[in-house]
Amino acid sequence: MNENADSSRQPSEPLAPQPGCTSLPRWELGELPDPPVSTWRNGAALLGPGLFMAGAAIGGGEWLTGPVITARYGGGLLWLATLSILGQTVYNVEVSRYTLYTGEPIFAGKFRTLPGPVFWVIVYLMFDIYMFFPYLISSATVPLLAIILGVIPDPTNNPSDEMMVRVTSIVLFLVGLTPLLVGGKIYNSIKVLMTAKIILVMGFLLVLAFMFSNAGTWKEVATGFFKFGNIPVQRGEDANGNGTIDEGEDWDGDGRLDPVEPTLQLVFDTDDDGQRDATDVDGDGQPDGMVKVQLDGVYAL
Repeated sequence: MNENADSSRQPSEPLAPQPGCTSLPRWELGELPDPPVSTWRNGAALLGPGLFMAGAAIGGGEWLTGPVITARYGGGLLWLATLSILGQTVYNVEVSRYTLYTGEPIFAGKFRTLPGPVFWVIVYLMFDIYMFFPYLISSATVPLLAIILGVIPDPTNNPSDEMMVRVTSIVLFLVGLTPLLVGGKIYNSIKVLMTAKIILVMGFLLVLAFMFSNAGTWKEVATGFFKFGNIPVQRGEDANGNGTIDEGEDWDGDGRLDPVEPTLQLVFDTDDDGQRDATDVDGDGQPDGMVKVQLDGVYAL
């Protein structure tokens, strides 16, 4: 309610609270609606928003940061995802409760906190400024061009590759905006895009999971979500080389001496495309197959 509404309020009517900053309007009083009856129609009505949120949740972290970390350390850091999921669940539940209780989105509630909405608008714009720079499009351009050309572009050392990546990134960015311009309601357009995104992403991952993995990989991934406190080796612990744990050497507290994991060097070009793509971990002079680096310097071919 605004001030005029407050002045017209009858003396016997209770006054709604106005938490935080007074520059935002006061809450209004009312009765919560009855919860919807649990039917298949009501459940189907949640499908659209659910697809929207699920598709929006798949971003650069899932396709870039997550795979890179898992490729380097296996399932040893997946316990961080477990903590993230638990924290996100608690946050989402509380956000939903706030909206049900107040009738306003959570960002309106955040703007109510001191020192006021102007301050928080500036802060959130600073947090989200990366959204104005389509770096994710650039990151997606390189593998796309690699699939098309058969060679990984090297924009750092090749000026022609740099221009090709730059132009392709701009084109992809503009193509991504096209459905929002011709698809009618933005929500409906995004829902269609997110549905297609989920089908393609989940279908692609299922193909990889069932055709290019084994039982050991599934076990490593499943157990990695519960290896709380496990961290990758950052430096060798056997400082004096005596093969035993001395005081101050077991810095990660896991009860074993951890060596530094060596970086695998690509030494063979198996498909004659000018790019080295295979290792020789066992030193037999022949390209290795799929190589997985385990912790503590143990390799599995």
